[in-house]
Amino acid sequence: MGILDDVFDKAKNVANMAGKKTEEFVEVSKLKLEENQLKGDLEKAFAKLGHIMYELLKSDSENQKLVGACVEEIDEIAARLNTIENRVAEAKKQVKCPVCGINNQVEAYYCHRCGSRLVKNDEEPAAEAQADDASDDAFHKD
Repeated sequence: MGILDDVFDKAKNVANMAGKKTEEFVEVSKLKLEENQLKGDLEKAFAKLGHIMYELLKSDSENQKLVGACVEEIDEIAARLNTIENRVAEAKKQVKCPVCGINNQVEAYYCHRCGSRLVKNDEEPAAEAQADDASDDAFHKD
């Protein structure tokens, strides 16, 4: 019965892992849908601001209150979008580049777009900066 128990346990573990992966996929899909909707909302808000600015310039008038409201709307949408992008990266086990903002695999040490050093969640940025400075000094001493 030991072999059958082992097979059953392994099958159960595989089924649990498949279930977790499916849950992760569904979560990421929902987040990506919300991300795309927010990107569309952001695009519409920018178009609205552009239209307002065009009309104001055409009529040679100012309306800071209206422009300010549009800017606030854009900032709010952008903040929500950033939150969703961070949740997507977290769900996909990714880390965001502090320089260019692109998502990289969590195992990466350097950004695949700009080459900047990636800071992991368990690392101290100050300690990393000191290590980078020391390596730069050693490199430039020649």
